[in-house]
Amino acid sequence: MSYAVAWIANGFSPESPFTTDEFSHAALRAAVKEYKQLTYGDGREHVPFLVINSIVRDPKGMVALRDTMLADVRKANVPEEDIVLLPTETTGSPTDALALASYARGQLDLRFAIFTTTPAVNAYFEVMYMAVARHVVGCEPIYDFYWTTKNGSLARRFVYWAMRMVTRIAAKKRWAFCAWYNFLNRSYRKRAEGFTRTVT
Repeated sequence: MSYAVAWIANGFSPESPFTTDEFSHAALRAAVKEYKQLTYGDGREHVPFLVINSIVRDPKGMVALRDTMLADVRKANVPEEDIVLLPTETTGSPTDALALASYARGQLDLRFAIFTTTPAVNAYFEVMYMAVARHVVGCEPIYDFYWTTKNGSLARRFVYWAMRMVTRIAAKKRWAFCAWYNFLNRSYRKRAEGFTRTVT
């Protein structure tokens, strides 16, 4: 079994759009640690380190999140030849999931270690990512999700709990899930004009 590591950032630092926030950094540290164990500890020569191609921009509209993520990955000393910027542009969790599943469909021999932020986000992503893979892309990738911090506001935990429940119910029927998927995407397109982060 071959492996790939995916880092799902939370958003920009409130202080600067040129680095991601503390939740993202916790996920990045865990992702890089896993990457190094897979690459060096087990003697594997190549482990793709996947970066979401997020086109959301900071509140002033100057910096795309993908560029900030790539800069942070490079600062973490991931070799350039292992960094993979996923080709599908994204604005939020549904299209993040689409980007990953589209890559996975062409790499059926890979097992994906996906590093997120809080337990609530992680639980929601587990449901959303698998539903997108099944209903939108038509594949069954092997995903392993890992949360990396327990911090985060109670309000945000409730939001992600609610989104997980709606996604789980919608995923029972393809038409219902596609309607939910399209609704979220329409909402998230606004992030391309200005965004900071999700978990606070």
